[in-house]
Amino acid sequence: MYSRFILIVALCALPLMFGCQSAKTTSMGSTLQANHHQPVNEPIRVSTGQTVLSMIKAENSDKLVLKNQVKGSSSTTTCELGPEEFYNLEEDAKYIYGFSKTARVDDFWGDYKTAPCGVYINKTNSLDVGVVDDTRDLFCAGCGLTFYELDGPVPELELVPMIKYYGESYLHREIKFESYKDDYLTLYFLEKKGSKQGYDAQGNRENVKPEMFEKTQSFDLTESKTVEIMGAQIEIIEATPDTLVYKVLSPLASN
Repeated sequence: MYSRFILIVALCALPLMFGCQSAKTTSMGSTLQANHHQPVNEPIRVSTGQTVLSMIKAENSDKLVLKNQVKGSSSTTTCELGPEEFYNLEEDAKYIYGFSKTARVDDFWGDYKTAPCGVYINKTNSLDVGVVDDTRDLFCAGCGLTFYELDGPVPELELVPMIKYYGESYLHREIKFESYKDDYLTLYFLEKKGSKQGYDAQGNRENVKPEMFEKTQSFDLTESKTVEIMGAQIEIIEATPDTLVYKVLSPLASN
C-alpha cells in the first residue's frame, strides 16, 4: 500500500510526463438572446400559410456531441467513451470540456474508478480535440485534469446550440400569411410564453409547457400599405390570394 501511495504521488508530481495538469474551469452558463429570423428592409416573398415574421427569445446554451467511440490511454489509466451528448459543459481559457455521466476511468490500481471520463475541444481550433479525465474531487485532486494520448480514432466533436424551451424567459412570436381577398390581408398570430417550473405530487421539479395565445387579424390595404402588429411594422409590396411580398420595417417586439 505504501509503495502504491508513493507511485500515485509521483505520477501526479510529473504532469508533463504523464499528462496530469492543474486546471481551473468554470461552468459554461446560458445567455438570454432574442433571435429575429427575417432581414430588415429587404423584399421577402411567402406563400399562403408560410411565416411572415418570427422571433424567439430564450436562454441559449451549447451541448457538445461526441459522434464516435474513442479511447485515451496513459501509463496506468484508460478512458473509453461515446457516442454521447454532454450538456453541463465547462471551460477554461483554451478548451471546452464535456464529462460523461456513465464512462469512468479504468486504472491499474482502482483508485480512480469513480473519476469521469470526458472530451475536450479547442475554442479556436476545432481540430484540437481529445480525451480527458477529471480527478479533481478524488485522491489526486491537485492534478486537475488528465489529458490522454489517443488510442484509436480522433473524437468527432460538434458544438450544438440549444434553446431552453421551458422557463419564464422563453418567448416565441410568429406571424403567418393567412389569406388575401378584396383588399383585405389576414394574418395569423401565435405567441408562446414560458412559465415557471412546477412541482409534481412528490415535490420534484417538472417542466411546464409554455402558455399559448393565437388570433387572426385583418388589414385593409386600401387604407395603408404599412401593417403594424405586435410592435412590428411591415410594408406590403404586393398581395395576391397565393403570394405576399413585403419588407420588414421593424421586427417583432421581444418584451
